[in-house]
Parts: sequence; structure tokens; C-alpha cells
Amino acid sequence: MHNPNLNFDQQRVEQLIAAQCNGSLSPAELDELQKIIAESPQARALYWEHMSIHAGLRWIHSSKSECDKRLADLEDLENSETSSREVALAQRVGSPSSSWVRWLPLAIAATLLIAVWLNSSRDDGNPELAGETQTQRLAANREVLGTLTPLSADCRWSFGIPGEKNRQEFRIYDSLWLDRGAAELRLVNGTIAQLEAPLILELVSLDCARVLRGRVTIDVSESAKGMIVETAAAEIVDLGTIFSVDVTDFGNTDVVVFQGEVDVSYLQSQLKEGVKGIESTRRLRTGEAARVNENGTLSRIVNVRRTDFTEKRIDACVMKEVRDNVVRDQTMKYYEIVAGGMREDVEAFVDREYQWNGVDKNGIPEYLLGGDYVKTFNDDKVTENLQLTVMFERPAMLYLLVDDRLQEPSWLSDQFEDTGDDVGMDERHHSLKSVRELAVGPGESIDQVHSIWKRKVLHGETITIGPNGPLSPEATSMGTKAGLNMFGIVSVALPADNAQ
Repeated sequence: MHNPNLNFDQQRVEQLIAAQCNGSLSPAELDELQKIIAESPQARALYWEHMSIHAGLRWIHSSKSECDKRLADLEDLENSETSSREVALAQRVGSPSSSWVRWLPLAIAATLLIAVWLNSSRDDGNPELAGETQTQRLAANREVLGTLTPLSADCRWSFGIPGEKNRQEFRIYDSLWLDRGAAELRLVNGTIAQLEAPLILELVSLDCARVLRGRVTIDVSESAKGMIVETAAAEIVDLGTIFSVDVTDFGNTDVVVFQGEVDVSYLQSQLKEGVKGIESTRRLRTGEAARVNENGTLSRIVNVRRTDFTEKRIDACVMKEVRDNVVRDQTMKYYEIVAGGMREDVEAFVDREYQWNGVDKNGIPEYLLGGDYVKTFNDDKVTENLQLTVMFERPAMLYLLVDDRLQEPSWLSDQFEDTGDDVGMDERHHSLKSVRELAVGPGESIDQVHSIWKRKVLHGETITIGPNGPLSPEATSMGTKAGLNMFGIVSVALPADNAQ
């Protein structure tokens, strides 16, 4: 539908940009698009939003507010010669700085994209072959850094080059536009990345990637330790990890560490007008997550969900979110909600390599299997006055898995019913005296037993639970060897006829 506040047909411009991205734009349509963008600052802004990664520019992403300021410069440049614009761009871009802050003049880039990228796809003799004879030939000579494969049936990506849709080779300086589904990128050094649409990603080298938009989850190989991921708001340095980086449409950068450590560098927001921001670095460890907004403010991310692209993928989740009442100045730990993930050998906590298992060969009770569960953090087992609030999307049966070494806290017996069933915990420990490894399957290497408690939850209800109770007299007599565990949370959706 046409927006009456715009001086151009937005739907038509978006159609032309889409045709440009997939290489089907005709010379007549190219002329049409150039004319609209030349005449309308609003169209130029729209063009920037859709085309920020093309024309092989080194780094063309910044915040929307920065783009708005740069777009104002176009009024002064509108009557300049093309050569003058090219000189101005070269002067502003210069050589890449050693600093992680690399802003380019987006407004100038937006106009030059038409002259540089679109016009390079033309050929006086045969316009249809222009992309292959120029742009594609140059791309084919660049080093291959990895291989792309789809993770979903609807997966679609491009590199801003005609005829390059779903090309498997990822070459140095390629700018990937993943606009549908998910893909896996395997680099030649063994690093594996899961890419989720919508995503804009550039590989500068095997050691450096730039995320302009969207989420990438990276499992860094041992030989590639030290890999850098750049965004408009931060630089993330791998220290041997599995982590994700998500650049939102609002310019925020979300960093989640699933295993290992990363250093997150960013410019802190200035405290006084006219005072330059201070570069700061925060180390995030396993089970921690942080958001850096475009103004340089670091904050904790409370809830995390990993996307599952297997055949048994479950998008809907019974639990909406989990929160706590703890002010965490010294940590950025998160709760991970795993949709449909409860089964044998799944990780129990975000900060321990412990696993849920059946206490014997009969396995985990069947009513828990396939349920949504929360990976809490085991450090909270001794947090006094801890309260967790769990918000539900629809009616469910809520189960708590409570360490048998604890005395029953009053909130547990008041709200929940003991099912009489148990589930086991397989713990992995490393110490100077011993190494306890994890086993596979029910009844194997069970170190602790947790009782299963239940209660029914209504649609939209919020349940408050916690903290752990004190150690039982029997466990207390064992002294410091009785290292108790935080409780687990599992929820299973109720059928419609049993939801009341």
C-alpha cells in the first residue's frame, strides 16, 4: 500500500531493490531506480536500509541516527560532479584503522552504490552478461574461506552479485545477505557458524567477521582461537568459545556465551556533553550474556533461547520468560529456555557441565520427555532470598526437580505436589585430586538424585518460586562434601480439555 507521507511509491522502490539484489533488474528499471533515489532523500534512506552491504564497501554499517545525520550531507553534494563525490568518499574512508570503530559515511555510500554497483553490472554490448564478465570474474579470484550449506528447506542467500544466489563458496570480503531460513558456514580452519535470517555478514579474513544485522552462532576451533567479530556497537574477541552475536534492527549488539569466554569491547556512553566516551572491555564467561546498545551502555540479558533447525524443531514454547530478583552487578548470567528439549543427557545448568538423566535404566519419566525446560545457574543454589518468576504463554503442568539433600522449603510444599518420582544428575568435575567425566544414557554415572514436584498452571499465569531450602540434617553431617544443586524447571503444555 502506498504511504501518503512519501513522495515516491515505496512498494515499487522495494520491488526494484529486490530485483537488484537477485540480479534480475533490467536497464530500464535501473534508470527508474536511479531517478527516484536522486530526487528523494526518503528514498535514499530506504535504499540504505536495504542495500547497506553491497558494492564491496569495507564497512558501511552504523546506527540509524548516524545515518540520518549523514543523509543531510546529500543536500550539499547533490549538485556536485560524480568525480567530486568519489574524491570525498576516498578522503572519508581512508585506510582501515587499527581501532575497532570503523564508521563510513553512509549517506555518500548510499548514492555511490547506484553508480558503482549497479552501473558495474551493465555491459554496452550485452547487459545480461555484465555481472558475469565483471563482478563475478573478480569475485571468483578471491580466496575461499569457507563453505555454506542450508539448514532449512526455505534457505536463501545472495552476495549482491547477479547470478550468485545460494553460491556455496564464501570468499574473502564477501558480503552475505541471508534473507530466508538458516545456513551453516564451515570455515577452512574448522570453525563452524550457524547463520540465521535475516542476516548481513562480511568475512574480512578467517580471523575477522563483521555482522551488520542478524544472528550468528560460532563454534570456534582450537586453531582459530582469537577470532574477532565486529559490529557497529562492539568488538567481540574469542578466547576459545561457542558464542552468538545478534545485531538487532535498533542497533543493539547481543552477545551470548554458551561455552568458554569472550572479551567485549565497546565505547561507554559519555557522561557529560562534549566528553568523549571511554573504551571499555568486559569479559563474558560460560552462561553469561550482555547487550551493548548504540549509545555504549552495557546491560544484562536475562533470557536466552537457541534456535533449533533440526527436523524436530519446536518454535512454540510454554514458558514466555524467566526472571529473578537479584541485582547482578558482578555477573551477566542468563536463563536459557530450551523449547521441547527435555531428554536424556541434556545440560542442566548454564554454568556447569552437569546433565539430567534417568536414575536407572528406565530413564527419565515419560511425562517429562519433550517438555520445555530452563537451564538455571547452579551458583544460585546458595543465593539467599532468591525468587524466580516464570511467565507462561498457555496452560501447562509445571515440574520442579529438587535436590534430595535439601529440606523442603515452605513455598515448595505449599504450591507443589510431590510426584514420588525421581530424576538423576550426572556431574562433571575437575579437581587436583580427580576427574569425573560424564557418561551417556540413563542410569549411568548418576551422582545425585532430584525429586519431581508438580503443579498446574493457567494461561498467562506467573509463578514465583525459590530459593533453595537448607541442607537436610543427613546432608549437613557430610560437611563440605555435600555440594547441593539448584533446582531444575520443566513445563509441559496441557491439552485443551485439561487446561482448566
